[in-house]
Amino acid sequence: MPSTQIIPLSYYQQNDTLTLAKDLIGRRLFTCINGKITGGTIVETEAYIGPLDKASHAIDGRRTKRTEILFKSGGRAYAYLIYGLYTLFNVTTGKKDKPECILIRAIKPETGIETMKERRFGNYNSTKKVISDGPGRLTQALAIDKSMYGLPLNSEVLWIEEGIDLSSQIVATPRVGIDYAEEFADKKWRFVVPVPGT
Repeated sequence: MPSTQIIPLSYYQQNDTLTLAKDLIGRRLFTCINGKITGGTIVETEAYIGPLDKASHAIDGRRTKRTEILFKSGGRAYAYLIYGLYTLFNVTTGKKDKPECILIRAIKPETGIETMKERRFGNYNSTKKVISDGPGRLTQALAIDKSMYGLPLNSEVLWIEEGIDLSSQIVATPRVGIDYAEEFADKKWRFVVPVPGT
């Protein structure tokens, strides 16, 4: 269940997305699925600044059934499938009709590690240490799926809490896998703290 350290939804609505993408580094992301709490410290994010951002799903104000949640007030889950296989989890940001979000790319696993390992590897390979070092692996470890689309980030299933200050360790780089985004491909809107064993 969420603790008293849960971040209020107003946090996601009052700050600009680039500032939030850096500030979320060091916060703690959790899920509670079937009574099992899993989570850890956020160590990698990417900002998507629509509708001008050519890497954004909301480019040119594109509004579809999938992107509709981006146009709501910030502080909700934007969870969707890629390649029909992997769920990606984004935090919506900003005010209503300002379609921006932050992709959570990695966490340092801290709570419910054995459950996360079982979700990732099954019972046959529990010695693996790399659990949540990419956006698809993260959602698998935390059991985040499309059913969480639109959930507020203070729910009993999915939430983000206060954490620790990692600001001095953050490295800014271009985002991953967006070569098609022309001049936006080189924007240093990915923020990461290198952490072994994520």
